[in-house]
Amino acid sequence: MANTHLKQAQRYSIGFPRMHKEAGEWRDFLPGLIRRIAPLAREVVVEEDIGAGMGITLAEYTTGADNVHGGSNLECYEQDIVIQVRSPEDDEMTRMRPGAILFSMLHFLTHPQRVTLMQELGLRPIAMDSVANDDGARLVENLRGTSWNAI
Repeated sequence: MANTHLKQAQRYSIGFPRMHKEAGEWRDFLPGLIRRIAPLAREVVVEEDIGAGMGITLAEYTTGADNVHGGSNLECYEQDIVIQVRSPEDDEMTRMRPGAILFSMLHFLTHPQRVTLMQELGLRPIAMDSVANDDGARLVENLRGTSWNAI
């Protein structure tokens, strides 16, 4: 069964665009995550300057994985699956093709206009903020980065 799922996953390309909303944005996925995902994908495209704000080079993401390469922001959004922590801006979502999977912090309940746009574009969203374990506890959250002042 596991081999069947691996073969199915390898049909997909995955894009990792950087977040550009704030000047000086430094948050990105780490090379270890990309290396873990690479065997599961047909192709992995990371935005050219991924990791630059943290002093990580593109070579650290691509070394040892023949199917991982740097690309433009647009190229990242053109993949079958797009993974980005902060939800893409509306104009960035329009770069995605219908049927693409978007895995991001989407906050469906507080952003109904975003939900409508994703439906209109034919995207298949998965909200990181809705991923929970069997007990209902969120598995992806960054309280220090999003709500620390309120706490």
